[in-house]
Amino acid sequence: MDVAIGGRYRVLSSLGRGGMGEVFLAEDLVLGRQVAVKKLLADPAEQDGVAAQRLVREARSAALIHHPHVVTVHDFVTEDEHAYIIMEYVDAPNLAQIIKATGGLSPERARHAGAQVAAGLAAAHHLGIVHRDVKPSNILLDAHGTAKLTDFGVARSIGDTGLTQTGHMIGSVAYMSPEVARGAQADSASDVYSLGATLFAAVEGRPPFARPGEASTSVSLLVRLVTETAPVSARAGALSDLIARMLSTDPQARPSADEVASQLSAPVSPSQQAVEPGPQPAPPAGVSAPAPAGPLTLTDDRTVLRSSRIASEPLPVTSAAPTAPEPLAKGPAMALPPKDDNEATRLRGDSEPARRPHSTRPRHPLPRATRSGRSPPTRQR
Repeated sequence: MDVAIGGRYRVLSSLGRGGMGEVFLAEDLVLGRQVAVKKLLADPAEQDGVAAQRLVREARSAALIHHPHVVTVHDFVTEDEHAYIIMEYVDAPNLAQIIKATGGLSPERARHAGAQVAAGLAAAHHLGIVHRDVKPSNILLDAHGTAKLTDFGVARSIGDTGLTQTGHMIGSVAYMSPEVARGAQADSASDVYSLGATLFAAVEGRPPFARPGEASTSVSLLVRLVTETAPVSARAGALSDLIARMLSTDPQARPSADEVASQLSAPVSPSQQAVEPGPQPAPPAGVSAPAPAGPLTLTDDRTVLRSSRIASEPLPVTSAAPTAPEPLAKGPAMALPPKDDNEATRLRGDSEPARRPHSTRPRHPLPRATRSGRSPPTRQR
C-alpha cells in the first residue's frame, strides 16, 4: 500500500494472513515507530452493520488490557469500508511456528511461557474479557523467553451476547473446549481449556486430539472433542497434572487463569524433576575404580574354603524351651571333659590308673559300656 492508513500508518510488508484478517508491518509516521496493523475481515454470515459494530467492540475490549504479556492495542481505524486494528509490533515468531520447526518445547520452557500467557489471560478475565481463540499461533515467543498473547480479534466481554450470532461457533477446533464445541457460550473456563490444549501441543508437538501420523480433519477433531477425554501428556513431566486439570471436560473442575499462572510460576521441587545420572568422579591416583554392582564373586581361596566349610556344616539345633544349666563341679574337674579312662581315674583321685585290656582290635570310638551293654565293674577301695 502506498497510501498511509488513516493518514498515519504506512504499510511496509505483510506479516501473515489468517481466517480473521491479514497482518502488516507498518510505520507510525507520527511517533516514528513500527507497529502491527491487522486488517479485519468481516464475517459474511453476519448481517449488514453488525460486523462493523462487532469489530469496534472487539477493538475497544482489547485496548482495555494493559499487561506486559498481552500485545497492546494502540488505535482503531476504519477506512474504505475496512477496519484496522493498530497494535504493538513484536519481532518474534509465534508458538505454532516454533513447534513446527523444533517439534516442541521442553517442559521447563513451556512452563515459563505458559505462566506469562496465563497471567495475561487472567488480566483480561479480571476486566470481563474472554479471548475465545487461545492457540499457539496467537502466542508470540521471542528468543529471550518473553511470551505475549495476541489477536483479541474475536474477543468479547462477558455477558455481552447481543452481537454474537446464534449457532455461530468461533475459535479453532483443535484448541476449542468441549462445551463451546457443543454450542455453549465461551467464558473464562473455556479460555483455560484452550491454554491447556496449547501447553499440551507445546510439549507434545500436536494438539490433544490429533493422533500421530494421521492427517486429522476439523470434523474428526470435533467428534473426538465432544466424545472423548483428552489424553494425558507423556512429555510434560511435572506439568502433566496441571494440564490434565485444565483439559477437564467439566468447566467447574478447571483451575482459573490466576491459579494456572501461580502454579506455573512456582519453583518445581527436586522430587518432580527427572534427574539424569551424571558422570562419576574419577578415583584418586593409585586407587582403582570400584567394580560395578553385580553378583558377588569370591577371589580369595581362604575365603572360598571357609565359606564352603561353613556352608557344608549343619547349623546347631536348639530347643525352643531353654533348660536349666547343670551345677558345675568344684576343683580342677572343671577343666575339660575326660578323654580316656586314665584321665577319668586321675580326676576321681585314684592312685592307680585303670588298666586297659590288651587287644589287637582297633579301639572303638564309643565307651566300653556302650559296646557290651553292661557297665564296667568298679574297683572297691
